[in-house]
Parts: sequence; structure tokens; C-alpha cells
Amino acid sequence: MTNSSLDIVKKYYEFVNKGDFGEDTYYKLFAEDVELFYPKFGYDKGREGIKRFTKQIKQVINALTFEMDKFNFIAKDNYVTVEGHEFGQTSNGIDFPNHTTSFGKFVSVFDVENGQIKRMHCYVDPDLAGQDKMVTRLFKEDLDNQSLLTVDQQTEQVVNQFYDLLLGKVQGDIINLFADEIDWDLPGNETKFPWLGKKTTKQQVKEGFFDLHPQYVEPIKFEVEFIAINGVNATATGYLSSKILKSDKIFNSSFVGIFKVINGKITKYHFLEDSYKLDTIQE
Repeated sequence: MTNSSLDIVKKYYEFVNKGDFGEDTYYKLFAEDVELFYPKFGYDKGREGIKRFTKQIKQVINALTFEMDKFNFIAKDNYVTVEGHEFGQTSNGIDFPNHTTSFGKFVSVFDVENGQIKRMHCYVDPDLAGQDKMVTRLFKEDLDNQSLLTVDQQTEQVVNQFYDLLLGKVQGDIINLFADEIDWDLPGNETKFPWLGKKTTKQQVKEGFFDLHPQYVEPIKFEVEFIAINGVNATATGYLSSKILKSDKIFNSSFVGIFKVINGKITKYHFLEDSYKLDTIQE
């Protein structure tokens, strides 16, 4: 490594700070066959590649300044590594870094041969102003994999969990799937079958259905035939068979379950069965 290699790298940053991208200044620093790498942009070759990159980066950034007095230069043989800090403004008018999700830190590696930059690989988060909300949330919050799912996938996952818990395929407390406030409705004769009816809170669902239902009904068969998903909404169809304990009678019926899932919680559950047939069962 010669002193001129470090000087060439410093000139590169000085030209950028000045906004000088002239043919006889900035571009003359690069070898004809220079190799460039920049995250998201990828690889390119030659001075034409540098020009393409410069054109592209101007679509992302209105202003860019390097704090050269804070640079850490590491030079060995033909290589110069720069650890530094940058700041500026994006093309949509947002100043960066915000020092919350973006910090302006970068590392670049240069290969300088015969007084020209032969290779320049830049390693920096191209989300300069921290506008990548999904990735930022994944780093900043204690989230599970649900954050990566589409709305349809989240709804499907919760509905499947509901039936897995209901049928005893997995262990857990099914009440935890429900939001604190819920639109719950199982139409029918509430006087004869007190687990039926409307409920508006998770606690009412627990006490009025899950705690009460086993005292009156012994499940025999419960099969889900089909689940349709549309965003936060889902509909399940199937068939059930139950013994009504007071009368020792068997109740058979098709059913439809209607769900709404918001932020991973069930906020609506309506269950439709042959309530007329249920009401005619003699005690």
C-alpha cells in the first residue's frame, strides 16, 4: 500500500462532499474496469457502471455528506478500508440518520492499483432514514413469526389453532385466542340451553360457554369440512354430533362458524347450527 492509495480514497469522499462528479475529477479516480458493489443496487463494472450507480443513488438521496474527520482508515497493501459516518436527506425530504432506527454507519473496502480505484465494495444499510417499517419492527419489537404472515395467513393460522385446541389436537387454553371484547353469538333457546346466546367479552365467553357447555353436552363427533379465508374474515363448515346430557338424546347437525381475526385475536365468532332441531329435543 502506498500513501497515494489512501490519498485516492480520501479524494473520492472529498469529491462526493463537494458534489463534484466531473469526468476529470470524480470519474477519473476509477479504473476503466472497476468493480462496484452496493447493497440492493448489486454489482456493476467499469466507469459506466459507476455512472449508473451515481444516477440511481441520486434518485434515492437529495444530499449526502461524509464526516471525514470521524473516519477510521485501515490500509494494507493495495486495500483501504473505511469505517465512517454519513448524513443527508432522502429524495422524499427526510433527513437521515434518525439515530433511532438508522445511524449513518458504513464500511467501504477499496482496492487501489496504479493510482486508480480498481474495486469499491460498500457495506451500508440502504434504508438510510429507517423507512423500512417491517424490518425495523422485526429488530425493535419482540415479535413472533406472525409478523411475517399475510393477513389471510394470520387468519388461517388462528382459525386452525381454534379447532386444534377445541378438538384436543394440541394443548393450551383456547380462551387466549379471543380478544378482550368480542362479537360472540350462538343463536338458540337460552332458557333451555344456557350456553347459547350473545356475549361481548372474553370473560363472558369463558364463563358462559367453555365453563358451562361441558355440563350440558358430551361431544361425540365434530368434523370441519372446509375453511374459507378472505382477509380478516373466515368461514368454516362441518358436521357435529352431541349427546344432550339431561335428556340423553343425540343431536346431529351441520354447522357454520363465522370468524373475524384482528391482530392475531378472534374478535367475532358466530356459530350457526340447526337450533330448531336442538330445541325440539325432549328433556
